[in-house]
Amino acid sequence: EVKIHVLSCHDDDPSAANVKTLAGGSVANTVRGLRTGFGISSGIIGACGDDDQGEFFVHNMNFNGVDLSRLRKKKGHTAQWLMVRNFKQPLLKLLESGNIDLCFANEDEATELLR
Repeated sequence: EVKIHVLSCHDDDPSAANVKTLAGGSVANTVRGLRTGFGISSGIIGACGDDDQGEFFVHNMNFNGVDLSRLRKKKGHTAQWLMVRNFKQPLLKLLESGNIDLCFANEDEATELLR
């Protein structure tokens, strides 16, 4: 079970109703799944920003019982991810801009981006 947060949308943009924000990423989703699906004590070691995405991440992980005692809050933005297929050109432009320090991708995402 994945908890979701549906973003508010404008009445004049019906496609915006399909946009959802998920707290996670591959590791966080796995940790949350181990905790909620199997009852295994799980935690995250890392950092998140003090922005809205960071607050949502902390709230979602706490709600699901994930141990965040080793999660640091840092001033600034929380990392975000995109669906590669739908955002390929903007993502390539962003990667080529030099403004990205690290980009994590699973095998399918990397294949989609580089084919």
